[in-house]
Amino acid sequence: MARAQVAGSGHHAGKVGDLLRAIDGYQGQFATCCALKLAPLVFVRPDELRRAEWAELDLDGAEWRIPAHKMKMREVHTVPLANR
Repeated sequence: MARAQVAGSGHHAGKVGDLLRAIDGYQGQFATCCALKLAPLVFVRPDELRRAEWAELDLDGAEWRIPAHKMKMREVHTVPLANR
């Protein structure tokens, strides 16, 4: 039986390491550098990351709750945060 493939998956899987190294080596504006380093950790849309507010972060609970009014589907979105 053939394995089903999700649309868009696997096309650039071997390039992830290259991308992360390029992000790590980026030396542009500080805010851009920080956003590039956060993006692969939270997997949100660039606009959601750009408009993040400290009040949305629960660092003790390790989650980021993006309010419904900021989300495309108008539902609260909870993003788990890493411990570090």
